[in-house]
Amino acid sequence: MNTPQQQRALILHRLAWGVLALGFCAALAVYLTHDPAPTQVVGYEKVNGVWVPVPAEDDRRYQLEVERIGGKMGLAMVEFNDWFAGLWQGRTLAYTLVVITLAFAALLRFVGNELGRDPDPADDTATPGPPPR
Repeated sequence: MNTPQQQRALILHRLAWGVLALGFCAALAVYLTHDPAPTQVVGYEKVNGVWVPVPAEDDRRYQLEVERIGGKMGLAMVEFNDWFAGLWQGRTLAYTLVVITLAFAALLRFVGNELGRDPDPADDTATPGPPPR
């Protein structure tokens, strides 16, 4: 018969599988229904007779202006902020959901494994008693 700790461990393991299934389904739904993340457009240039948008991260004038105002650290922070904000938009959100799902399911499995372990009988700290002389 299972101890209450082993039953809790089994529940956490099943919960981890449920989190994996739900997270992968959500990520697949986001991936199939969303377009790639939009970029911030700062202007247009003519290439081979066609006007194409210029994203902010590719515009040298935009980068120089940010660097002039905030220095190298300001430019690095703007780039980090753009990267982090991009994780939550479009198809990139699907990849973010997969990573979060895997991390949470791994945490549940780890906690379940720790709860389900039997104490090691050779371990002196597991059995209370007088200290060795």
